[in-house]
Amino acid sequence: MFTKTDLAKFILSFEELPQVVSLGAQKAFAGTPKSPGFVSMIAKEWDSSGGLAFNEIWFKKAVAKGIFFRDLDRLILKQDWYNGYKANIVTYTLAKIAQMVRESGRAIDLLRIWQMQALPSPFADELVAIASTVNRLLLEPPSGTTSNVSEWAKQPACWTAISSERITLSGTLRPFLTDGRVEAAVERDAGRTQAIQDGIHAQTYVVEKGAAHWSKLREWNEKYRKLSPKEMAILETACAIPRRLPSEQQVPFLIAAEKRALAEGFSPK
Repeated sequence: MFTKTDLAKFILSFEELPQVVSLGAQKAFAGTPKSPGFVSMIAKEWDSSGGLAFNEIWFKKAVAKGIFFRDLDRLILKQDWYNGYKANIVTYTLAKIAQMVRESGRAIDLLRIWQMQALPSPFADELVAIASTVNRLLLEPPSGTTSNVSEWAKQPACWTAISSERITLSGTLRPFLTDGRVEAAVERDAGRTQAIQDGIHAQTYVVEKGAAHWSKLREWNEKYRKLSPKEMAILETACAIPRRLPSEQQVPFLIAAEKRALAEGFSPK
């Protein structure tokens, strides 16, 4: 189980925004005027994809990112070099590995991590090695910057310094990486599948409500006149179920009309 602020930390770390995560759980989730957070990022992605990006694949990958985050959190506690600032080390290490994999033209096989429900040993070893370097860079901010490690971690300049550090990606990770282009295609296919499923669910909802339900909505609208002519035309078709059925394109308009009518006081009982 994880909270919404946990999810924000998981996602933003892999989006290479560790400086935002370092602002703290609530600010990372809600954002600030200078640093848009998780909510803003998700809203933008929702609008651009019509919500289709948030499907079963997205969920499994989010959980896999959580596995990375929590397993690394435990691993860092066991290191001889560890002396505090765990939250910052974790998010910066995950952002760094995400950057390194991305720049290699590959993608982490998060669906495989989901299936395993654990962090593979090669990834654990790689992350611990990266975390050691991240720890050093966090503890040694450049001259002219703040000496407070927590405040340094919140600055974009901190991520600039760590992202610029040259670290070679280990070949032992190859079995757990996929082609970045293939991964993008999988996500697009997942969105199309989600669209089909959403359409089926919407049509099923309308049919299962039955003609009697839609007839009550028609009677209510005759009194209150809240629906548009287009919505009324689709509603007439729904009132003839099962002899006639609204099309896949008509169903969303009908459901939206019903939702608005319910807000206006329509009660089907």
